[in-house]
Amino acid sequence: MIISDPPVSPRFLTQDDRIAIADGLRAGRTPAAIADEIGKSVSTVYREIGRGRKENGEYEPWWAHNQALLRRQRPKEEKLRAHVPLRATVRRKLDEKWSPQQISRHLAREHPGDPGMQVCPETIYRGLFAGLLGKREGRLRTGRTRRKRQRRGVPSPNKIKNMALVHDRPTSAGSAGTGGAPAGSQPKPSTSTTASTKARGTSCGPL
Repeated sequence: MIISDPPVSPRFLTQDDRIAIADGLRAGRTPAAIADEIGKSVSTVYREIGRGRKENGEYEPWWAHNQALLRRQRPKEEKLRAHVPLRATVRRKLDEKWSPQQISRHLAREHPGDPGMQVCPETIYRGLFAGLLGKREGRLRTGRTRRKRQRRGVPSPNKIKNMALVHDRPTSAGSAGTGGAPAGSQPKPSTSTTASTKARGTSCGPL
């Protein structure tokens, strides 16, 4: 099944990117070098190579691109709604007060070769707040019953209002003498104590 290729966000791989990945693999280049060439992250290239390999182990860019378009199609049924064993496992772990991140890592370790039994934390959050995993109250250790809005690329505000950073403070604040002594005061001379090995006595003198 071949479907159309509408324009998408730059964060997605294009067909030209996948052709460049295939050419790089045939030339013996590393995934890191290929990622640098097409301007994508190394993890993106690693995932694409793993997904785009056919049964013979070769990476086919056109087949991989078509599969990516099929995965991107919407609407499609939620994974937790369609897969009963996965949903039951996630519900049981939530009852045991596991976090979505812990559940996701646990499923990846227990079912390394079964994508149907693996799920990302975001999918667990979405399923929980959509009512697919039972009641929402008391299921998360944070106590939240609604999804916290994501603010990617937006800096979080300071918890202390009107807080001044160290490099923004006036220089007079750091001009005091060390050790809490007022500025301009003369430091007291330090003394040293030495022990005599012969007389077993002690003597004090300025440093």
